[in-house]
Amino acid sequence: MRLPGIPAFAALCATPIASEGAVGMKTDPIGRQKFAVQDSWTMGPIANRILVQVDGPDETAEGPRQKAALATMDFAGVANFGN
Repeated sequence: MRLPGIPAFAALCATPIASEGAVGMKTDPIGRQKFAVQDSWTMGPIANRILVQVDGPDETAEGPRQKAALATMDFAGVANFGN
């Protein structure tokens, strides 16, 4: 299965996330993390070693779903995973 956002995300991770314009993405801050947004994909590295990714439409009749799901996550806890 080919994931369309992964090559662009790999290029994004090779440079600081502030350079998302170079690979055609925009970023959204969620909590204290920055996430790259491309089409229906929202993804970002946590502690530079864990990829968090959400796929699907963000705006629905019920309101924003991707950002709401990511906002409920404990990124500090995720960053400590495996330590």
